[in-house]
Amino acid sequence: MRKIHPLPLTAQSFERYGQVLFLDGRESEGVVVSKSDDLNDARTYAPIIDTVGSLGYTIARTLPTQITAMERHFDTEEGAFGAGLPFVLVVDDAEGEHPDPATVAAFIVPVGTVVKLNRGIWHDACLGLSEPTPYYWFAYCANNFLDEWAELPEPVELALEG
Repeated sequence: MRKIHPLPLTAQSFERYGQVLFLDGRESEGVVVSKSDDLNDARTYAPIIDTVGSLGYTIARTLPTQITAMERHFDTEEGAFGAGLPFVLVVDDAEGEHPDPATVAAFIVPVGTVVKLNRGIWHDACLGLSEPTPYYWFAYCANNFLDEWAELPEPVELALEG
């Protein structure tokens, strides 16, 4: 079984899966920042996804864990952002009928950061670092919306260290 650890999230490390929008005040492509003596404000320049979307709220399981199945969407991009705690996002850009354990990757998404997944990117529900962790997601979800979940041919073990 392959063992992986979450990587630091940068625009460059994530570009094959989607986009990173840092809303924590640092320079970030696609983000407008306003600052004053008593306020730091940031917003995306454009909508997070390219369709109308639904807002969802999930409470994540924690590390360490095994990744055994992932989902992907061809009808929508998907955004995810934390609700006060950092979280881990597991992704894969395999084009086949299931994620590839050899190319699954994980990233730590800090507070104040939005990740946008491109269409067709495999992903699991986000994960907490050490405690159940709430996060929000934003995606197009019509009544006929299909989640395409697929099991990995073999699990991937995910832990912070060791």
